This record gives sequence, structure tokens and C-alpha cells, in this order.
Amino acid sequence: GEISIKDIDVTKYFEQGAYDKSAKLSPTSLSSLFGCSFKWLLEQLNVSASDMMNIQNDGALIGTLAHQVLEDIFAQGSIPEPDDASAQAAISFDKRMPEMAAELLLPENSVERANIRARVISAASDLARRFDAAGFTRLTCEEWIHTTLDGIKVNGRADVIAYDGNNEPHVIDFKYSYARNYYQDKIAKGRDIQLITYSRMIDNKPKPVAYYLIPMSRMITAFPAFGVETVEIGESLDEGWEKVRKTCSSELHQLRKGEALASGLVDEKVREAERGELGLIHESPPCRFCDYASLCGLNALGGGE
Repeated sequence: GEISIKDIDVTKYFEQGAYDKSAKLSPTSLSSLFGCSFKWLLEQLNVSASDMMNIQNDGALIGTLAHQVLEDIFAQGSIPEPDDASAQAAISFDKRMPEMAAELLLPENSVERANIRARVISAASDLARRFDAAGFTRLTCEEWIHTTLDGIKVNGRADVIAYDGNNEPHVIDFKYSYARNYYQDKIAKGRDIQLITYSRMIDNKPKPVAYYLIPMSRMITAFPAFGVETVEIGESLDEGWEKVRKTCSSELHQLRKGEALASGLVDEKVREAERGELGLIHESPPCRFCDYASLCGLNALGGGE
């Protein structure tokens, strides 16, 4: 599972100051780094396994479309009435779909198109109700926020930052997903790298954070400020942030030594136990969604798709 990358000559990549200029750390890429440092490094070095790698699949296209529709509505800053949000979502979906997810226009996709449209419209109305009920007074969308880890900037765009009457920010990350149990479990176990990181990306102080699962119109969070049933967590945000910091430092230290881990080639239960003993976050290897299975050797072992 451990692969030497010294032949790739990453020394200059990690020289003092050089990495800061080319860093692509974000809440999402941190999950990739923790899950498989081999995959993460190849992405940073712009190593392409295929010309098809940058083409989004259908699920990603639909997710991008849904994100854009909700941004069109809430980027105005004010919170619309639910009925107005629904009407605006319908207009935005019909306008954006041909340019962002044209395959939905095919006759055989008519039922799916109608279902996706209805879910996005419902989510817009539901979010408007939730924002108003939680006492939020203004919104920003796709705002750049940042923090630092191991001396390196972590940048990201917040899908929505909702401010209450005291001007306190609350970060919402949209997901076009039905995996409610998956996200609840990650939050409960303190493994939700993205939310933990987003919580520190405004003033480097812990802020309330939540996921919103668009097709289910469901908010998932550990914070009562959002006005929904909360997920019980076993440790504080400060403890979670310290684990993220420690895990990031450990992964980058290994890479600077010239070693990357193709985590899909090792026993995951053993790796999880080892990381637990070290106080590090365990992230499952992203092999199902990885285009580098031929490079790490997973395909040769029959583990790739």
C-alpha cells in the first residue's frame, strides 16, 4: 500500500514557500488527502490517467445544476417567501438546465427531468421556510472563506452563509444526495472533515455548520441554531478541529518524506485501528470514484471498477 514517490521529485513541490503558491487545499481536498494521499498527490501534480477524467458524470451535473438554481435564488441576500422561492426556482431550473444538464432534455429522460425539477423547487421553498424560522436575516452565497492548516491556506466557497439578528454566521453546505445516514454517521463520529473545516473558516473561530440534502429537503447538523433535530456528537468542534489539524500534518509529513499511501491496497479495518490509536481521523479510501486504480495497482488486484 505504501508507494515511494521519490522518483516523481516532489522535493521542490514541498520546499518552504513553494507549496503555499500551488496549494489546492480545500474542505473537499482534505477529505481526499485523508482518504488516499496517493490519489491526492497525483491530482496536485496534474497527473491525468485519462482524458475523460475532467468530464462530470450525470450525478455531478445534476448536483451542479441544483446548486446553481439555489444560488440564483438566495444570492440576492434576502430571504424570499416560500412561494416566491418556488416560482424563482422553476424559472431558474428551466433556464439553466439546457446549458448545464442538456441530457435531461432527451425524451427518455423526461420523467427523471420532471422529478429532479420538482425536488429542486421543493428544496428552494423548504430552505426559505427554514431560514425564516431559524431567525436568519440575510444570506451570502459562494463566498470565499479560508483558514490555515500546517501553515498552508485552506480556501473554499461556502454554498450559503446565513446571518442571524446578531450578525452571527452559519455555514450551510449543499449536497445533492440521499445518503442521510452516511452524513449523520460522519457527524456523530467526529469524522466529518468538511463541516469541521468549514466551521473554522470564518475568523478562525467555531461557527455553526450544517449539510442540506437537496433531493430530500433535509438539514443535517449538530447545532440547534438551525431549528432542526440535531445529531448527537461525542466530541466538541475544538476536539474535531484538533484531529483535522493533526491528521493533515501527519499526511503532509509523509508526503514530504517521499511516501504516499494508496489506501485501497491495505486492510481498511487495520488502518482505521492504527489511525485511531494515533488520534488521527480515518477516511475511507475513495476507490469507487477514482481514476488512478491502474496506477496504484488496484485494478491488477481486481479491486477497481
